[in-house]
Amino acid sequence: SMLTRMHNTATVPLTVSDANLRPSFIAACDTAMNSIGEYGLFCHANIVWGQNTVSGMFSESQAASVLPGSKTREYTISFCEWFCNRYKNHPAFLHLSIGNEYVTDETATTAPNAAQLGEFFSAVALSAKRVSKKILVTADISSPAISLVRTKPTIEQTIDKFRTLFAGLDFYCLHIYNEDYSFTGHCAAESVGVANNAIYSPLGYEGVESLMQAYSDMAKADSKMLIIGEFGVNEDNESSDPAN
Repeated sequence: SMLTRMHNTATVPLTVSDANLRPSFIAACDTAMNSIGEYGLFCHANIVWGQNTVSGMFSESQAASVLPGSKTREYTISFCEWFCNRYKNHPAFLHLSIGNEYVTDETATTAPNAAQLGEFFSAVALSAKRVSKKILVTADISSPAISLVRTKPTIEQTIDKFRTLFAGLDFYCLHIYNEDYSFTGHCAAESVGVANNAIYSPLGYEGVESLMQAYSDMAKADSKMLIIGEFGVNEDNESSDPAN
């Protein structure tokens, strides 16, 4: 568990400090940062990785965990401040990212809605800025897969959501993967039948090029940098098998 790997306390503390972190954990962080620096590389430092990681330690629901007054929020802000204080001047520390592929639920039932999660990101980012205004902060968020599922959101809905999530962050960081491409005229190459290939793309586009252009236009209009943190396709981009 995170408690046994990170902390030397009987329960998870709300305030993170050198005193309640295991020396082995601090040493592992130092080793990782130093090794990155020795190779002349820079660290995209992602903290509180999984959406259930911290909330699970405090038995809080995903929907409630980001709200003001939650233990998850207090711990995340404290850990962010600890990390930034320790590495703000480290040559390998490039920027900070909050969470990996956090999801939203506009009913705020199974997860926070976009406005709630965006406000949480902003609060954590402000805690990093209190340590040093030079620290750039983002979050790693998934783009909807390019698929033939009609229930996927439109590109306009997706961009509205991204703008809400990243409103208090310095730049966009997106993950782009595919399920089934719907490129017109590539039926044989993509192993997709003609009937399926004619289905309207749920994102409003038929290929990753157009999708990337939409995200690029979004970032340019908002005067924010855009980073593609992760990307990938099916095996050799030649199979629609979900097992791939």
